[in-house]
Amino acid sequence: MVFGNCTAYSIADALRSSGFFEPVSLALVFSMTGAEREVIASNISTYDIVVSLEHAAWAGPLATDALRRDPGKKLITLPTPFFSGLFPDKAYLKYKGAISRSQAVLGDYHSALILEEVKSGIATEKIVKRYVSGESFGRLNVEEIWNESLAELKNRESQTDIGLSDFIEQTIDNGTIAAQFLSFNHPAEGLIDHIARKIVHRTTGKWVNKPLMTRERHGLNAGVKWPLHPAVAARLSLPQPNETRFRRPPALGGGWIEMDEFARQSIAFFTQDKNPSDFEITTPYYLQKHIYPVDRP
Repeated sequence: MVFGNCTAYSIADALRSSGFFEPVSLALVFSMTGAEREVIASNISTYDIVVSLEHAAWAGPLATDALRRDPGKKLITLPTPFFSGLFPDKAYLKYKGAISRSQAVLGDYHSALILEEVKSGIATEKIVKRYVSGESFGRLNVEEIWNESLAELKNRESQTDIGLSDFIEQTIDNGTIAAQFLSFNHPAEGLIDHIARKIVHRTTGKWVNKPLMTRERHGLNAGVKWPLHPAVAARLSLPQPNETRFRRPPALGGGWIEMDEFARQSIAFFTQDKNPSDFEITTPYYLQKHIYPVDRP
């Protein structure tokens, strides 16, 4: 049984393809109701192995601490696959302290940099021009967001059975890091394959020598895409991206959006029937302190 977020589909599929596990089920804990979690928990004894992202007390009987209290269950934990270093302006937002995340152009993915410039009173077309040209990224401490993102991941995985930072650091060293994430919490197929291989090794003692996840089978490749901005690539000495368009998730109709249109639609969302100052950045928590004021020299 795999407990997780949207990555659970591909992790479960990768484990099935290893040939060591049958059947492999999954549960998207975050989107389930309390009653649904209770049902899953009541049937958990039918599974020999549980693989779970870290879930806090809000998950009730599927919270990681609750799962750890079952001594008869083989539990393997891992942190949420998350790395905001490539997308330093990307954030989850809430409006007026709402329980759920704000949904806009790309679902719950937003540019905190665009929001902050709206709050600062910059005119729409100037914000668009600054974002597309990369001028606005001069207001971000891109390098420190990269460092804090990696440090946060390492801190999270210090409490889990499986770590992810070794894969990220390896791809940084070999120059392929930019291809490893579709957004800050949507890893490409390489990291999914890495996770599945570690789970297989932890449970069987064996390392598989075949791909457990491919681009064609990885469902997230058809979902939301947040491109690496050319200005960020330049700041981090990474290769310039081939694609600078955003892609909507299927639930919002799919399709690609040019960067200028993403910025305009984002500005409209922040201003139409809403007070931009009532938005708050909820993730990543360290982002706002690295956005410099507009009048910074």
